[in-house]
Amino acid sequence: MLPVEPVIVALQSGRPVDDAELARFIERSTTARYFSSSGRIAADLAAVKLAWADRLPDLALSERQELVEDASELLEEALTAVPADSFAWASFATALGMGSGSAARAVDAWRMSVLTAPAERRLVLWRVRFGIAHASQFLEGDHDLLERQIRFAWRAVPDQLAQYAKSAEPEVMRIIRAALINQPEDLEKLDGLVL
Repeated sequence: MLPVEPVIVALQSGRPVDDAELARFIERSTTARYFSSSGRIAADLAAVKLAWADRLPDLALSERQELVEDASELLEEALTAVPADSFAWASFATALGMGSGSAARAVDAWRMSVLTAPAERRLVLWRVRFGIAHASQFLEGDHDLLERQIRFAWRAVPDQLAQYAKSAEPEVMRIIRAALINQPEDLEKLDGLVL
C-alpha cells in the first residue's frame, strides 16, 4: 500500500497547501499514472486538481471547468478500482457539484461517501456542509444520514460545527439544532458557542 502523501493529508484535514505544492503534486502524479493504474493515485490527483480549480479566479472559467472534468474522469476510474474509498466519493460529489454534473448525482456520491465510512472524522464537516447545501435533492433516508453526520460532527469537531453554523444562514442553525433536539445539554453548549 502506498503511503499517503502529505499534500493529501493536508487537504483532507483542511490545512492550507500552497500553489507550488499542488503544482508539484499534479506533475508527479501525472507522471506516476504512466507507470501505474492505481485507483489511489487517480483519486489523489483528482482531489488536488479540484483544490487547484477551487483556487482559480472567476475569470478562469474554462481552465476551472477543464480541471473539474479531468478530476471527474479520474474519480470515475478510481472508484471503479476502489469502490469503497469514501474520500474518492467525497471528491466525486465535489466535482459534480463544481461542474455541470447533476445535483442528484452529486448527492448520490455524497451518500456513498457517508455509507462507505460513516465515522470518518476528516470528512464529517464537509459532509454536513455538502448535505445541507444539497438537501433539496435528498432521497428517502438521506435526511437521517445527514442528522447522524451532524451528531457525529458535534462529538468530533464541535467548535468547527458551531463556527459553520454561526457563519451560515439561519436555516443551517435550524437544521443543526433539529439534529441535536434530543440532547438538551448539547443544544445549550451549541448556543453558547454560536452566541
